[in-house]
Amino acid sequence: GAREGPAIASLDLRFEKTSPLGWRGASLGLRVDVLNATNEGAPLSINGTSGTQFGRPSNYTDPRMVRAGLRVVF
Repeated sequence: GAREGPAIASLDLRFEKTSPLGWRGASLGLRVDVLNATNEGAPLSINGTSGTQFGRPSNYTDPRMVRAGLRVVF
């Protein structure tokens, strides 16, 4: 039969700050994204093949990742 692992809960955060540049309505924005902020390693798949690895997780969620970016609007 089918086997299910535990539910997956992931916390993603975004921080953004936009400031006017004072030139014809131009603005500068800084953005930082934190994906999987709690660094929770939840299993995505469970090994269903018979043997010593049966029932063990075979694939996990991605680790914490941080990315940053700038945006100029003019």
